[in-house]
Amino acid sequence: MATGFAGSDAKVAHLKELGFDAAYNYKTISSIEQALKEACPKGIDLYFDNVRYTECLTLCSMLESQ
Repeated sequence: MATGFAGSDAKVAHLKELGFDAAYNYKTISSIEQALKEACPKGIDLYFDNVRYTECLTLCSMLESQ
């Protein structure tokens, strides 16, 4: 499952057009952690860092440990 975060609704729409399974506007959601738990209930296999530090910490804490 591909999940993306962007800073505008237009960019979120573009991510969905590109085929992302879930996309969120990080400026308007109340919790990045909750969004990731919804979109990735089994955890995260791969993380590409192109985001702010707070998102990085949340994502890293949810990486699968298999």
